[in-house]
Amino acid sequence: MSHPESLPLSADEPLHPGGSKPLVFVGGPFKGLLDPATGLLPDHHRSNYRALIDHFAGLGFEVDNAHRREAWGAEVMTPDVCTRLDYLALRKAVLFVAYPGDPPSPGTMVEIGWMSAMAKPMILLIEQGQEVPPLVAGVHTIAPVRYLAVEAGSFDPDELNRCTTELLGPVLPAGVRTELAMPRT
Repeated sequence: MSHPESLPLSADEPLHPGGSKPLVFVGGPFKGLLDPATGLLPDHHRSNYRALIDHFAGLGFEVDNAHRREAWGAEVMTPDVCTRLDYLALRKAVLFVAYPGDPPSPGTMVEIGWMSAMAKPMILLIEQGQEVPPLVAGVHTIAPVRYLAVEAGSFDPDELNRCTTELLGPVLPAGVRTELAMPRT
C-alpha cells in the first residue's frame, strides 16, 4: 500500500467542482445511511447536507460534497475514485465542515485525520446526546476546530457563521459589498 504523499497528487490538480473561490468541503456519513430499498440517501439526511451546501455557497464559497457528487447514492464511486477526490478536495479546502456521525462514520474519521494532519480548520457538527470518540473530542488540541451542537442534523446559521468567522475571519454573504470608510485628511 502506498503512503498518500507518495501518490502523484498535485495540489494544483483541478477538482470537480472547483474554481477560484475558496473551497469548503462538507462531509459526514454516507454509505451507511443509504436506504437499502432505493440505494439513495433519505430526504431528511439529504436536506441537512443541502442546507450546509447552500449556506456556504451563499457566503461565496465553492462547496464540494461527496453526497452531491455521487448523486445522493445514485452514482456511487469506486473506492479508488472517491478516496482520491475527497483527499484532493480536502487539500484544497480552507474549511472542512462535517457530521462525525453516530455511530462515527469511518470515512469521516479518515477525513478528520487528514485535515488534522494538515492542521486545517474544521467545524464538527455534533448531535445533541451523541457520544463523541475521544480522538475527535480532542482533535482541537492539534488543529483549529470548533464543535457545533446540532439537533436532528439541523444547525443554527448564526452559530455556524460564528464558528466560521472564528476560524477564517469575517465572512460576508456573496454579493454583499462593504464600503470602506476612507479617513479624512
